[in-house]
Amino acid sequence: MKKKIPVKKSASMSAPKVHPWKNQIVRSAEVSPEKLLASPFNWRVHQKAQTEAMVGILDELGWVQKIIVNEKTGHIVDGHLRVQEAMRREEKTVPVDYISVSKSDEKKIIVTLNSVGAMAKAKPDILESLLNEVHFEQRSVDPVLAELAASIDLDDAGGEKEKPEVAFTEELLEEHNFVVLYFDNSVDWLNLLSILDLPTVKALHARDGFMSAGVGRVVKGNEAIARIQAAKEVRRKK
Repeated sequence: MKKKIPVKKSASMSAPKVHPWKNQIVRSAEVSPEKLLASPFNWRVHQKAQTEAMVGILDELGWVQKIIVNEKTGHIVDGHLRVQEAMRREEKTVPVDYISVSKSDEKKIIVTLNSVGAMAKAKPDILESLLNEVHFEQRSVDPVLAELAASIDLDDAGGEKEKPEVAFTEELLEEHNFVVLYFDNSVDWLNLLSILDLPTVKALHARDGFMSAGVGRVVKGNEAIARIQAAKEVRRKK
């Protein structure tokens, strides 16, 4: 029986050497927001609803993530909106993590930091469960929750169509009396959602094979009146 001769692996056959990721955070500090510089490379424009939602989250939960600042340039890398609102509220300090990177790397971070997270897809069952359990006192957070609810893929595993929970063509007939309300601002709309306790419902899309989700907008008149009167009573007692 011939003896096997072990084959010595060459450098080219070896697994590539993996270098540990470098920790670019050099220090942390509590800093006056007035001393922080907005980055000239910040490409995001924050809408009113987003600003109100961020303030609502901070009011209810406080700081759970630090501002990121590049020590070499002094620029804010992440957290422009939070710094802006901290200055508006005259907060004395904000929590900051300082990193030390080149200007070119700073640009890479600004482009990708939150963008990569936005690419993630939701696990519908877990997200739906969370949305059912989570309740914010700050109503300004509602648009964030509503957007998350609308993003859930509601197709069932078998690919079969579900009938709409609210069928507009069956509810609104010629003999029915109804009024249509429209809103040009999110505050009044969210106030109505709260008063009428409008649910998230499934509805079949006009195009075959599509399904969408949204807030149920068909409410019986007597139920709406009862809910509005109940809301008035609660506010009167406050």
